[in-house]
Amino acid sequence: MAGIAENVYGVVNPEAAELIAARRALEFGAELQLSGFELDGDARNVISALTAQEENLSVMGPLLEDSRLWIEAGQVRNIAWVGRDGNQLADSFA
Repeated sequence: MAGIAENVYGVVNPEAAELIAARRALEFGAELQLSGFELDGDARNVISALTAQEENLSVMGPLLEDSRLWIEAGQVRNIAWVGRDGNQLADSFA
């Protein structure tokens, strides 16, 4: 298990903040050369968008597409939504 905590300034949209955190977690997994890791998140819309096949035309579309590139390039075994109660470890970093 690995974790990372960073400050992100200037982001006022909670979904954008969750997507930035997910993208950074994907980068972190690649930096550590993790094999077969799982990305869990408690933002259902973000997890759904990451696993969707269609193009996202919202303002978060470019960041979402960049995150998908990290998914394709990495060793991500699974991306899953986890309810807030099941995500207490991650919330302790926040």
